[in-house]
Amino acid sequence: MCSSDLKGWAQLPDDLGGGIKPLPNPASGTLAALKANEQLMRDLGARGTPVLIYRSADHVVHVTQRAPSVEELSAIAATAVFD
Repeated sequence: MCSSDLKGWAQLPDDLGGGIKPLPNPASGTLAALKANEQLMRDLGARGTPVLIYRSADHVVHVTQRAPSVEELSAIAATAVFD
């Protein structure tokens, strides 16, 4: 994959522009990390952002395909495993 493969990756018909300009020549490690993260999202069924992925104390992986409310986020933080 090269930087030209990323040209227009986030453009929509109603795109208002802005955002971050892509690097002209990203390091191979950067491209590998992006590809690995993209594959992880696909494997977990995440279709876009925002997405919240966490593991609870009972070792179950949870995928929330939206921004949680403050109350939901507090409950998630209380039950998530951070290791």
